[in-house]
Amino acid sequence: MRVRHPLAIVACGLSGAFPGLASAQVTGDSLQTVSLADAVRRAYHVAPGVVAAGGLINTTAWQKRNALFALTTPAVSVGGDLYSLSPKTFNFNVLPPTQQAITALPLTSQTADANITASYIFSTGGQTISRLRAAGFAQASAEANRDAVRADTRVFVEAAYYTVVADQELLRVAEERAATLEEELELSRTRVRSGAAVPTDSLQLMVELTSAQVNLLQQQATTRVDRLVLGRQIGSSQPIGTELLDTMPPPELPITLDAAVAQALKTGPVYARARAAVRAAGASLAVEEGSFLPDVALSASRSAYGNQVFPNQLYRNQFAVSVSFPILDQGQREYSVAVAGAALDSVRAVRADLDRGARQDVTNAYDAYNTARATVVLRQTSVLVARENLRVATLRYRSGVENVLNLLTAQVSLTQTESDLVNARKDARLALATLQARLGIPLVPEEGL
Repeated sequence: MRVRHPLAIVACGLSGAFPGLASAQVTGDSLQTVSLADAVRRAYHVAPGVVAAGGLINTTAWQKRNALFALTTPAVSVGGDLYSLSPKTFNFNVLPPTQQAITALPLTSQTADANITASYIFSTGGQTISRLRAAGFAQASAEANRDAVRADTRVFVEAAYYTVVADQELLRVAEERAATLEEELELSRTRVRSGAAVPTDSLQLMVELTSAQVNLLQQQATTRVDRLVLGRQIGSSQPIGTELLDTMPPPELPITLDAAVAQALKTGPVYARARAAVRAAGASLAVEEGSFLPDVALSASRSAYGNQVFPNQLYRNQFAVSVSFPILDQGQREYSVAVAGAALDSVRAVRADLDRGARQDVTNAYDAYNTARATVVLRQTSVLVARENLRVATLRYRSGVENVLNLLTAQVSLTQTESDLVNARKDARLALATLQARLGIPLVPEEGL
């Protein structure tokens, strides 16, 4: 009877434990990929915050048109009435202004009237112009809000995009580690059979291979989920892959910290939104304060009266000038002014806080990028050293002068340093995205990362 070696039994157990290891990988042919620019563009069309900000712009645009029409055009209305009467009666509306006309007034069972009226509010205590000015500032505030929301959305999309990029690189690292351990396991088995190594070497390699395969499965699952996250953010329910990015060291920032702070206060979307909100709130307060002044309205109308469907027996014209000066309105004007004043104080406080914190926020993003940039350079050096250590350890192990533990230590060290390099690149890209969002301008080309 043939007896199987314990190592063979363990190997069979490993192959049965991971039946979907190869099938779990997503092939490049079946995966849709997008560039970063295309991902951001698609996110702008589907992100709820951006869509809401765009709707606010449309709303304030019509608010401005409404205020402009109120200033430049009258309100015109056309109306009429047709009455059927029983019993018959006199239609005094068609009575001409003469004393003899009443004797000739016939009885009728039907009366009709029609009118056209035009009215124009000549003055509302300056509120008409104030409303137009407030509408303009409201539209500018809505546009500034859209820019700020877009900047935040871009950061979110870039975070998801760079996460998938890092996942794909980490997946490559995990696959390479598993493949290397499989090769070393075959070599170890050969050495055990020849008597050049003890069986525990193969057992130790098999344990490490098991760990590597588990890590590979976990990384594959993480990659699939993160691809779905990216797809959701750009309007797809399918997993989305990314294009390859440059792996050169991150470039140096072309701007000093003081210049970056000044640039943020000048063009940063968050700070521009706060300034626009203050202007809009101030204009709204001016509108409410105008309610204490009198209103002057002009109106003109022409009416026709008769006993037919289209009355034409008598026409009357009317022109009116109306002046309204409310003395007391149960405190409604004072309440509206107080609400508008409180809103203005609130947005002023928000702007002042943002201005005070500009240096802190920009410094945080600025230093985060420089730190991540330096970390990438150090991690690249560590990878080179770890690769050389692994090469030497592999040669020594195959020559029989090194034990398997030192080889495995070198392999783990290389895997860890490569993973650290991938994460450092991701941190640098995210730090740059955050800094550019604060400043509102691009600092380096995207392909530079």
